[in-house]
Amino acid sequence: MGVKKMRIELSENLINNIIQRVEYDYENVKEEDKYDLILRALNQTFNQDLDGLTKVYTRNKLESDIFDVVWHNENTLIKRTYLCVDIDDLQGYMDYYGLPKGDELILDVVKYLKELYPNTKIYRFSGDEFVVNITGQEIKNIENKLERNIKYSLVNIEVLR
Repeated sequence: MGVKKMRIELSENLINNIIQRVEYDYENVKEEDKYDLILRALNQTFNQDLDGLTKVYTRNKLESDIFDVVWHNENTLIKRTYLCVDIDDLQGYMDYYGLPKGDELILDVVKYLKELYPNTKIYRFSGDEFVVNITGQEIKNIENKLERNIKYSLVNIEVLR
């Protein structure tokens, strides 16, 4: 195998791996949106701590932060409270309105969460799910000021070491 052919195969493998990281079915994405989708997936591949679209932390960072709190904390009782937020039927919304409008909705949700809970860590857990570390903060009523239904729940974690 020549060097040039190997580079092309590596590039195709890299692109295929990147596309697999994308939450949406690449074949069903409009042609004009595929470039943005690949760029976002590239960013997610090489920057595991920040989400490419929203610039909030990723699920990997959440898992890392929880691990650090549990294993690198001298307290015997560790308590954390997380707000879990889900955009109801985001995929249906994106299928109907397109990827750019879906991205706009996701950004609106993140902006809203940042307004509700400034100076706290927000994580994009999956395509339509977000987690906010609200440990030690007042639990605020989430009003639905956005285009889609937002579901949310609280998760309290207590670890006794």
